[in-house]
Amino acid sequence: MIRRRILPGLLLSVLAASPSLSRADRRDLYTLVEFPLGIASFYDPTTTNAQASAPTVGAGLLAFYGITNQLHVGGVLRYVGSTDVRFKDVTTTAGTGDLYANHRALDVGVLALYRFDTGRVLAPLAQLELGVARHTYRDVALSPTGSGYYLPAADATETLPYARAGAGVEVRLWSNLYGSAVVSAEFSPGALRRWSVIVPLAVGWIW
Repeated sequence: MIRRRILPGLLLSVLAASPSLSRADRRDLYTLVEFPLGIASFYDPTTTNAQASAPTVGAGLLAFYGITNQLHVGGVLRYVGSTDVRFKDVTTTAGTGDLYANHRALDVGVLALYRFDTGRVLAPLAQLELGVARHTYRDVALSPTGSGYYLPAADATETLPYARAGAGVEVRLWSNLYGSAVVSAEFSPGALRRWSVIVPLAVGWIW
């Protein structure tokens, strides 16, 4: 009986103390390491007619500064990629078959983050990012239907703007340790990687 009374009491004490774990954001500098996971939609780099979707993973560096206790602005440098993206039934001058490609992208952007202050260690947030991405499609090859071989095709490169928006949650521990998870949608008009849905997991330090 004593343990049953003590444990709920400890839980209530932690919840009551959680507001004091949050801190003001104004003039704070955040430095984060990000690990984006998601899925992206592609047009094939040879004919631009066939479509395919594939998982995408990567890593990035973020830094942002508190303009107010809620609004933050900063920048991002990110590298992501998808391996063995398969485009079915692609017709080229070499024949018809499945086209394969490895995609890599380097993103450079600016971001704005708005934190909804709850007074606790957990808080919802909204994020907007605008930038430029350099996409490369390497190891492009066509496997003609019914064959067991691959025909190399030309690589492709493009540099285009993108926009990303998302919403998620952040957590702060011991005043300086920071983590976040954000569900984001990215769109790049005219790009072979037209859109993607990504969940970036980030961890970092508040200075």
